[in-house]
Amino acid sequence: MIRARLGPILAVLLIAEIAVFILVGSWIGVGWTILLALATSAVGLWLFGREGIRALRALGAASRGGTAPGPAAVDAGLVALGGLLVFLPGFVSDVVGLLCLIPVTRPLIRRLVIGGVARKYGPARVRSRRLDGGETPPSARTSGSPGPASMSPPGPHSAGTSRRPTGPEIIEGEIVP
Repeated sequence: MIRARLGPILAVLLIAEIAVFILVGSWIGVGWTILLALATSAVGLWLFGREGIRALRALGAASRGGTAPGPAAVDAGLVALGGLLVFLPGFVSDVVGLLCLIPVTRPLIRRLVIGGVARKYGPARVRSRRLDGGETPPSARTSGSPGPASMSPPGPHSAGTSRRPTGPEIIEGEIVP
């Protein structure tokens, strides 16, 4: 389904790139057009290196900080897409790539991407089941490890003693579209 849509989109983009290249070449000359194409690609690749490092650092900080890495992940994806687009020859791809790379315009593109995904798939709902008082997945059990009955959280009947594991809490879940 995606391949069926991708072919015509790429054909239209290729025709647009050629048409814009010819228009710019007739306006400023062939030599200047080639120089301008190389300059926009060079600036875009420099910006890709700088913003790529920033996006990866933000993604790592969000992951380590316990916050949702959604916006940072979308930014990292946009920076990667922008780097690919500025690497391709042509002015249309350079403009779109630079819009994905420039920190001022990236939040606007991010909102458009997230809005488009939300319109297509609807709002995301997460359904999860806590496993600290219920069942233990087979992958978490080791020989001699306590079963589900002994992993229940402390209550008034346990007199403050807990047999819960001291490791990180395991949450099993799935995203329901």
